[in-house]
Amino acid sequence: MLKYPTDSLGYRYFVAQNLLYSRQFDKGMKAARELMGDIEKGKTSSNPDLPFLVADLLGENYYYSGRRQKAREIYQALIPKLGNMEDKFRRAWIYLHYGRLLRSLGYYEQAKDMFNKAGDVDDDYTRLIVSREKYMLEKLKEAMNKK
Repeated sequence: MLKYPTDSLGYRYFVAQNLLYSRQFDKGMKAARELMGDIEKGKTSSNPDLPFLVADLLGENYYYSGRRQKAREIYQALIPKLGNMEDKFRRAWIYLHYGRLLRSLGYYEQAKDMFNKAGDVDDDYTRLIVSREKYMLEKLKEAMNKK
């Protein structure tokens, strides 16, 4: 059962997310930007976490389109606000997304911090993914140290 009913903004979020994950990057980016613009103009959703989710979606769009510094800027603005997010599960995945971005940019210690924050969720699958991400980070750091 959903905690919040899906309203028009929530529907648009899921459409934009599906565009991103189906690798329709241009369409997904456009949809995410438009949705963020409407939220910034004051439109509200029944889901109080939607602004966090849309910012994450926008960050992921920039990440996958190769604009990683722009993605980092979005996450740097988002992360300090995450304490206000109700959904701990989705908050953990935002930390995971940001950690992956940081790892790709070579900010290994910051990535590790994000993975540690993500691991605080009470969900076995998420904790498994966090463990895998930490392992991959350590292997990457070891490989970099050998060079």
